[in-house]
Amino acid sequence: MALMALGIFDGQVTIDAPSPLLDDLTAIFPTARAVLDVARANVVVRNLDQDEWVIEGAGGPQVTTSAWLLFELLSVIYQLAANAPEVTLAAAALGFDGSAALLLCTDESTRALLTTWGIQQGFNYLAGSAVQLSRPPSAVQGFAGPLVLPQAHAAAIGALASFRAVTAIASGDATIAFPEAHWLAPEPGPADCRLAIVASFIPGGAFSVRAASPRQVRAQAESLVLRSGGASPDDVVAITKLSSTLPALYISFSAVEQCSGVLDRLIRFVCATAMSRPNLERLLHALTPVPPIAFNYPIPVATQALPPRKLTIGMATYDDYDGAYFSVQALRLYHSEVMDQVELLIVDNHPDGPAASSLKALDRLAPNLRYVPFNQTTGSAAAKSRLFDEATGEFVLCMDSHVLIQPGAIRRLLDYFDANPNTRDLLQGPIVFEDLDALATHWTPGWSNGMPGTWALAPRDFDRDGEPFTIPMQGLGLFSCRRAAWPGFNPRFRGFGGEEGYLHEKFRQSGARTLCLPFLGWVHRFSRPLGVPHAPVGRDIVRNHLIGMRELSLPTEVMVAHMRGLIGTEAVDEIIGQVDAELRGPL
Repeated sequence: MALMALGIFDGQVTIDAPSPLLDDLTAIFPTARAVLDVARANVVVRNLDQDEWVIEGAGGPQVTTSAWLLFELLSVIYQLAANAPEVTLAAAALGFDGSAALLLCTDESTRALLTTWGIQQGFNYLAGSAVQLSRPPSAVQGFAGPLVLPQAHAAAIGALASFRAVTAIASGDATIAFPEAHWLAPEPGPADCRLAIVASFIPGGAFSVRAASPRQVRAQAESLVLRSGGASPDDVVAITKLSSTLPALYISFSAVEQCSGVLDRLIRFVCATAMSRPNLERLLHALTPVPPIAFNYPIPVATQALPPRKLTIGMATYDDYDGAYFSVQALRLYHSEVMDQVELLIVDNHPDGPAASSLKALDRLAPNLRYVPFNQTTGSAAAKSRLFDEATGEFVLCMDSHVLIQPGAIRRLLDYFDANPNTRDLLQGPIVFEDLDALATHWTPGWSNGMPGTWALAPRDFDRDGEPFTIPMQGLGLFSCRRAAWPGFNPRFRGFGGEEGYLHEKFRQSGARTLCLPFLGWVHRFSRPLGVPHAPVGRDIVRNHLIGMRELSLPTEVMVAHMRGLIGTEAVDEIIGQVDAELRGPL
């Protein structure tokens, strides 16, 4: 065992732990002062057996495993550091020319994603997990400790040039990256905070930016106070002083590429000019585009019904001609041996939009393709429900209009139905990520970024010819079932979101299973550089989850708490009231 001290802000955390662990801590805390032979420790780490450890520190002893040790130890260190008189926030900070921009994200993975993006954009790394409010009220002191990179955004972070070769240690469900010396500010110390950024990650959403009010900044900051027991009265006073005059942005995004060229320029401009909050609000108002005058295109007629075939492969689409075109042509090119058993079906959820006539023209390319316009309700659940209503196949495979299916998989799916003609199960396959190597067989339950689960990566020796197995849930970019077994989505669903997890539980409550067929691999296009015309709205996502979970008698408390952190308590409480009133009324 050995002793060392980590200087964090103006305080010190002393650690008694085995030397190899202290070596790791010294490496990942480059701005901390490491001092050997400290008299006593306020954190003690002991190895109980080969894989079990105990950490004695903030909050009493806690037992963990080797895989989670470093991750849990960092949490204890930050909790101890937060006992200072000054307010310490679980926040990040980026530096520019001696000033700071404060990143306020209640979701840790969103905070890490924005922090790594900021480093990639050339901002100084001031803090990733802990920021202390200093005096005067506008000054902040960042702690440039290790960066905790969540698995949820591993692909997006790994694509950033600054993080392709970063030194890191895996711990728990995250990767802990060592800060590079060139990321850090030339002169570490308190910096004048000139901008606060309240951020939400909305899966599939478009980038948006608007001014955040002092009330929003204050509420967000208070929820991020690291002190045991939450914000003290003195903390609230300090946060109120900071938020009352601090210029602030609220942004939502679904990919960091959306932020580039907009958010980075705003940060530099606001920090360089020390812009006031009223001036920033006026600037953002002036830059807000005026919505264009709506123009409705003629709605194409539906394709005449075709003779029934064994399998309907359907896709619900909204202004995604490119995706639908390549998905249809890929099916015809790479699965031609079974096209005589397949009906292709396109349900156009924006038939008076600019893509409609070209989508309709696909029925001239493929003799087994039907086009159906559907604009009675806008939303993915409604459009997919119409898809099942229109399908003539005994079995249905529903896929997004930007999905590619690995060769041979449809032939094997038909064979599966031959062997299981009365199946009641929901059938899915592993998503194959864009490197065509990594796959995820399902979602691990747990709320993250507005979704009820996160991708569960398959091991490298995953057998794509293995037996089907049950899964808790999976992304609904591709799923299949017998048409007669389709339970349908709740007809109250609107907009986009709320389907994953809900549909799986609905099958289970009907006595069926949710299965992964290892052979049914599919690739999903996520990037939309020109924007998503039907961007999910956070309010729709919350509303649909509430309606679906109440239909299935599932508890909603965890989901509601998570969504409050994403879009705000006031917005979520308003949606709950609206849903309560709606469910009391007629459909």
